[in-house]
Amino acid sequence: MDPGRTGTIDREFLKETLSKLGYKMPQKQLDNLIKEVDMSNDGTIGIEDVVGTMCIDLNKEDLLMLMASLQPPEEQAPAEEP
Repeated sequence: MDPGRTGTIDREFLKETLSKLGYKMPQKQLDNLIKEVDMSNDGTIGIEDVVGTMCIDLNKEDLLMLMASLQPPEEQAPAEEP
């Protein structure tokens, strides 16, 4: 659901996606949803917000591993041997 592969989605994208899926959500209800989930208070929803909302107590290394599994780095060409 993250078109820019940034690790976050903003309120307008969330609203558009819900609408395309057939869920019409009033702006106030959408704002309340984002406010409840957006633990970083930046107006977006990221994996840290989702995990935090689910009350899973993960340390920084666990979050980085989870994020890497959701957004694997692009494969690089193998280095040439000398």
